[in-house]
Amino acid sequence: METDTLLGVAAGLAVGILLVVLGWLFTRLAGARRGRRAIKAEAPKWEEHHRPVYAHNPEQFGHHPLGLALAVSAGFTLCRNEPLDEFGYRDATGEQELLARHWSIHNRSDVLEQIWWLLTQGHRTEWETLRAMVVSGDPQLQALRRGLSRQYQTSADAREQLLRIRRMQRNERDVQRVNLSAWDLSRAVMLARSGMAAGYLERELAEDITLQAAGYVQQEYGSWQQFSTAMLTARWFWNSKRGVEDQVDTAHDQHNQAVLLSADGPYQLVDFTSRGRSSRNLLLASDPPHWAMLAAHVPGDLGRGWHRELLMNARAGTGNHPDASTHKG
Repeated sequence: METDTLLGVAAGLAVGILLVVLGWLFTRLAGARRGRRAIKAEAPKWEEHHRPVYAHNPEQFGHHPLGLALAVSAGFTLCRNEPLDEFGYRDATGEQELLARHWSIHNRSDVLEQIWWLLTQGHRTEWETLRAMVVSGDPQLQALRRGLSRQYQTSADAREQLLRIRRMQRNERDVQRVNLSAWDLSRAVMLARSGMAAGYLERELAEDITLQAAGYVQQEYGSWQQFSTAMLTARWFWNSKRGVEDQVDTAHDQHNQAVLLSADGPYQLVDFTSRGRSSRNLLLASDPPHWAMLAAHVPGDLGRGWHRELLMNARAGTGNHPDASTHKG
């Protein structure tokens, strides 16, 4: 009798577990179907949205003195439907509104400080800190998760941070190994171009900043394919979306990068190893005491030669000279 009872209990548990698993699978499959339908509905728009536009003969893009910098930020330019081979964006008012809405930028100093943050810290700082905690098994990570879990229902930021922690712990998309510097450096280039278009930066300074950041990109990666992979992973990691929204965003970004890598895309037209004009480090020269003060409070060196040199030059009040961003080191 006891044996029959135990067998009955075991059978009941097995059925319960099976129902839970089947429910989970059904939910996953239903979500995947919804995602495919949403992507199918959105995909036709991307053909026009991501159509490469050139103001001049695309074959000349590879010889553009700012070609590398323009290509580094081409993902953003493509979504703006702006010419890929022109430095400035055409809608000054639109750029002012975009900078104010997404970056809280309203003037020259705002632009430069955001660019400084992207070059010296950026989102990669949090990523590297989180990666170190996960890899080392830091007990503080569990405390962080518990604290964020208590805010889960009321804070979108907490939900996003928890998702990033989970993705890092599971090493989804090999996120523990991918170099995410592309995300910060490409946005530094984009902000310099947008800041000039908005009327906040003079062209000489904006161009020089893009040369500086693009040179750092060459030190971080060996090809456009590596850079593209880093951009896709970084956007996915930091956007921290779930479900259908995540599937659609990922498909959009994959289409964007596929166009950039296509035969008429900037990644094919510009040699990743090309050597153009050198940066004169005009960012530091724009206000040496200010950057020296900020550099004194930047933690660590993130292990990068160009980053250490940038901070050393800033702390020393050094500017207006060719920097190390134009060669690999």
